[in-house]
Amino acid sequence: MKLLKNLLVLAVSLVFSLFFAELVARVVFDPVDYLNPTLVADDFLTVRIEGHTGGHDEWGFRNFRRPETANIVCIGDSMTYGISARARESWPAVLAKIRGDTVYNMGLGGYGPIQYLHLMRTLAIKLHPKIVIVGFFLGNDFFDVYNSVRFNSPLELIRKAWEF
Repeated sequence: MKLLKNLLVLAVSLVFSLFFAELVARVVFDPVDYLNPTLVADDFLTVRIEGHTGGHDEWGFRNFRRPETANIVCIGDSMTYGISARARESWPAVLAKIRGDTVYNMGLGGYGPIQYLHLMRTLAIKLHPKIVIVGFFLGNDFFDVYNSVRFNSPLELIRKAWEF
C-alpha cells in the first residue's frame, strides 16, 4: 500500500512539474521561437505556414502581427526567416529596430526567386511598402529557380507568378 501511495505521489508531482514548466515556458519564451507551425500545401508556393499557428501572423509569416501597411517588406528564404535565430534576432527584425520603421518579414525556408516574385505581386503589394528588400541567397536561390523550371512548365510558372 505504501509503494502505491509513493508511486501516486511521484506521478502527481511529475504531472504538476511538467504543467508548471509548460506554463513558465509560455510566459517567458515567444511562441514563434518554440512552437511548431502547421504547414499547408499551396498550389504555387508548394508549402506555406497556416496563419495563426506556431506564433506566426495571419498570413503565416514570422511576425508578431500583420500590419495594415509596412514601410519595408523583406522577402526571402530561410536566411530572411531567421531559421537559426529567435524571431527578434532575424535580420528583418533587427532592421526594424535600427531604422525604427515597420518591417514585415515574408521569408520562409525553401522559397526561391519565383516564389519571391509571387509573394511580391500577391501579398507584399497589399502592405503598400516604400521599399522591398529581396534576401537573395547565392547558396541555393539559383538552384531553386532551376528546380522550379525543371519540375514545372516554365510558361505555367510565369503565368502563376504574375497572377493576382
